[in-house]
Amino acid sequence: MFYGYETATVRDANGRTPREYYALLKTVWSKETCAPRLQPDWTPDNPTLGQCSITAFLLQDLFGGRVYGVPLSDGNFHCFNRVGDCVFDLTSEQFGDVRLDYEHCPEQCRSVHFAKEEKRLRYEALKTALFDRIGSPVLSFRPAEARDCALILSFIRELALYERMPDEVVATEALLREWLFEKHAAEVLFICESGKEVGFALFFRNFSTFVGRAGLYLEDLYIRPAYRRKGYGKAILKRLASIAVERGCGRMEWVCLDWNRPSIDFYLSLGAKPMDEWTVYRVTGDALSALAEH
Repeated sequence: MFYGYETATVRDANGRTPREYYALLKTVWSKETCAPRLQPDWTPDNPTLGQCSITAFLLQDLFGGRVYGVPLSDGNFHCFNRVGDCVFDLTSEQFGDVRLDYEHCPEQCRSVHFAKEEKRLRYEALKTALFDRIGSPVLSFRPAEARDCALILSFIRELALYERMPDEVVATEALLREWLFEKHAAEVLFICESGKEVGFALFFRNFSTFVGRAGLYLEDLYIRPAYRRKGYGKAILKRLASIAVERGCGRMEWVCLDWNRPSIDFYLSLGAKPMDEWTVYRVTGDALSALAEH
């Protein structure tokens, strides 16, 4: 069995464990999803060969947590998952009786791995094969990449229309690319149904001097109407809370329009507290420029 099998009991938003995904993945790992340099050696008897990085990042979409890499003698890294205190490596069997050292391994960056187009395409192929194998809708999350700017902008415009402020959107794909993926001012997380993006959250780090820690500030949260009332809003907030805890944040906060009663009731049901004694102040446009000149 794979490394960490005995303790791989954490469940994703679909209620499945890594053990269950291992059983499913064994039926869809293939020569086509294997790393090109290892494809000549891939056989159905050794299905995990060359599948580590795309499998680990796919499991990160499902379970969250982080992906780490065991340094190998050829200069590559063997990827595995850590979710809280749970460590598992669904592709460890390719090494046979060789025991890997999973301690003090460097974290692996999705954007670096997927800068290789062939690897990104293998990840997409494995994801499609897995979700097709499951059949029923599968809830997952994935961080946005620079190539997603058009999709992010479309979600922003849909949200603005819902909030009755469509004319206030001046963002462009170029601005989003600059501020999200070059200056890294904020992050975007998509919520997906069987691989299709159906909502998004945009968040960034703020800081509380009283708490003495950074916090996670949720700027935007939006689920497309056809996918509401499925628990997806709660699921993405739960994933964001996990990110906040993982990063050691002291709190997570956001604002909500006063007229949006359904959202207010939803947030209250999750244990969120309204900050009624605070008023948000904003300086923008000409007022911001004038203030800067004083």
